[in-house]
Amino acid sequence: MGAEFASVFKRFLRVPGLLVWSLLFPCILGTMFSVMFSGLDEIGIAANIPVAVVADDGWTSEAAETLRSVVAHLAEPGTGTEDGEPLLEVSEVATLAEAEDLVESGDALCALSFEDGEPRLSMQMSTGSDANDTTRIREMVVKTVVDSTLQVNDAIEGSSAGLQGRIAALVAEARTGERSAADELLRLRESASTIEDHARRAGETGHVREVSLTKNAPNETVRYYYALFGMAVLLTANIGLVAIVNVRAGGSSVGARRNVGGIGRMRLALAALLAAWILAFGCLVIGYAYIGLVLRIDLGADPAAFLGALLLGAALATALGGVIGALPGLSERARSGVCTAVACVGALFAGLYGTPCMEFADLVSRMAPWTSYVNPAKAISDALFALYNYDMLGPYWQSLAALGIFTAACLAIMALLMRRSRLAHL
Repeated sequence: MGAEFASVFKRFLRVPGLLVWSLLFPCILGTMFSVMFSGLDEIGIAANIPVAVVADDGWTSEAAETLRSVVAHLAEPGTGTEDGEPLLEVSEVATLAEAEDLVESGDALCALSFEDGEPRLSMQMSTGSDANDTTRIREMVVKTVVDSTLQVNDAIEGSSAGLQGRIAALVAEARTGERSAADELLRLRESASTIEDHARRAGETGHVREVSLTKNAPNETVRYYYALFGMAVLLTANIGLVAIVNVRAGGSSVGARRNVGGIGRMRLALAALLAAWILAFGCLVIGYAYIGLVLRIDLGADPAAFLGALLLGAALATALGGVIGALPGLSERARSGVCTAVACVGALFAGLYGTPCMEFADLVSRMAPWTSYVNPAKAISDALFALYNYDMLGPYWQSLAALGIFTAACLAIMALLMRRSRLAHL
């Protein structure tokens, strides 16, 4: 059986079509994705946003202290990017007219001042063909900074006003000799100290602390690479197809010659499927290494678990190709067309073909969750995305369980088709 395995494996390597679809396809499509998505990750980076600040009496007043401390903090190195760039690049001017001149000349994105106890933000909003995503994001960042500062100030002032009113009422009750009012007064004094401490810390840290709700930072483009692997897995079904066609007596002339030999048909099939599985997994591993190491795409998943999903996916694809290869009455070209059609349709419902397709795939998954388990490409994509997005491995194992059940079903169907085949002659 070992000699048969080696012979089948070498025969696979001599078939150019298998290597093109199974090995080159994920590398070529991964390269295309890398070129298309190369500029998308930079769009969301906001740093060195030029802001003209009117440093007049209003800006230096006590009412503007919170906003002033927030802007000062966001102008410190490291608040914009991990490379040490600040989020805001502040230029202080004496008058509002000077600040607006900087905005009109393009030296500043906006003019920030503090008048009548409230901040004032002046900017030239980007519209029409002159607008771009980076400029819009920068405008939203500055507006968010000002709006969040106002909200924090309102919350602090509201809490302080409520405390002052409650303290005044408790003082009146305390004068009547009620002990509970005095105890409540002490408790509220501690609450007031806590609010003052939070306000002081908010001014020092800029109100915002980055917290990740997922295992990795959200990245929409990585889903397309996972869908790519889903389709690449299904394309390796052609290897299993060729393996079974060359074992069945009525599948090809090679199969006819091998069936008159001294090795049983099931042993031939087992050796061929094992060689096909290893070759399919090897092609997927090369594609994974190329995308991760050569293209330097951060797939964000545990390599061992990632390869485990590809290993099971290769087994599924081999078994699926075996079923198609065992179907009677089809030519070799028709069988290959069926394999390609299954891969293309599966990739459609995995969201490979662009944003509308991804949204359609998500809609189908929400409306009919069972489709994610019967579509091998979607199951592979979901398993890999679970590794990227979730801390727990529950969703990952669910997808792998679906793949395992699908693989077992394909093997059973293939065995049934192989046993029931009858030939009048060779």
